[in-house]
Amino acid sequence: MKRRSKRVLLGLVIVLAAAALAVYLSLGFIVRKGIEAGGTAMLGVPTRVTHVSVSLPTSTVTLSGLQVANPEGYRTDRLFLLGAGKVSCNILSLLKNEVVVREIELRAPELTIEYKGLKSNVDELMARLRSMKATAGSQKKFRIGLIRITDAKARFILLDGSTIIVSLPPIELKDIGTGDKPVLIQEVSQRVLGAIVLAAVRSGKGRVPGDLLGRLGLSVEFLGGAAVEGLKGLLDRLK
Repeated sequence: MKRRSKRVLLGLVIVLAAAALAVYLSLGFIVRKGIEAGGTAMLGVPTRVTHVSVSLPTSTVTLSGLQVANPEGYRTDRLFLLGAGKVSCNILSLLKNEVVVREIELRAPELTIEYKGLKSNVDELMARLRSMKATAGSQKKFRIGLIRITDAKARFILLDGSTIIVSLPPIELKDIGTGDKPVLIQEVSQRVLGAIVLAAVRSGKGRVPGDLLGRLGLSVEFLGGAAVEGLKGLLDRLK
């Protein structure tokens, strides 16, 4: 009887260990599907990720091939493409209402800026983020120590259909939501998008028509509230 009980217990341990391993190995798939579903719902356009991996020992999530499609009516197929990204965070905080992130690295992102009449795809995305923030409800909030953006590019699609690609300087956004008030993911997205747009305006001077750059600058100003406040330091450095 004791031997049988031991065999049953050992079998149960093996089954549980195998189940835990299966869950661990599938974490990347689960997170990838979550990013795609959440991004599509928040941005209102298809969002896809090529690969995601999760490391519990190092508390990091790495991803590659994040692509955000353009809204309808634009000639190009994508608005944003990320080469690779890495998130260092408190993994356990992902289960709580406040997520604590030490650092986010975004490598080789490319923002496509295209106009349709007087409105651009960037304008439409910013408007979408503002509307989603207003109806956020009880979403998770974030405290982020540092967002580092390197090797970024902006791809300007001019009204005549020609393309101008400009390289952007490294960008750092610090202490987002680390004070008394954590922020929603929509506001994090606004700040990242606004920072890349500001850098694109600066880097595009002399190569991109001034009226298009002027409209982009106004787009960032209409981000509103804390998002603009968080970009003031970056704007001063770019000036």
